[in-house]
Amino acid sequence: MTSSDLVTFRGGFVASVTVVQRLIDLEEKGCSFELETTGGFRVVPVALLDEFDLTFLRNRRNEVRQILEYQEDLLSWPV
Repeated sequence: MTSSDLVTFRGGFVASVTVVQRLIDLEEKGCSFELETTGGFRVVPVALLDEFDLTFLRNRRNEVRQILEYQEDLLSWPV
């Protein structure tokens, strides 16, 4: 991965721009994400996901989870 393939967020968190963009695209489709206590995550409603979305999320699940954890943590930061 090159630096142009990465996005750096506040606090120094770095993620793949491909994964971030896909999550944004899924949100625009009407999906939301929920972290699970088991270490996974859920996409709601799952019916909005197509085969390509499911494959992408499965293949990149660790990166997706890290981004979702960062977002949840970010919401608890003082403004």
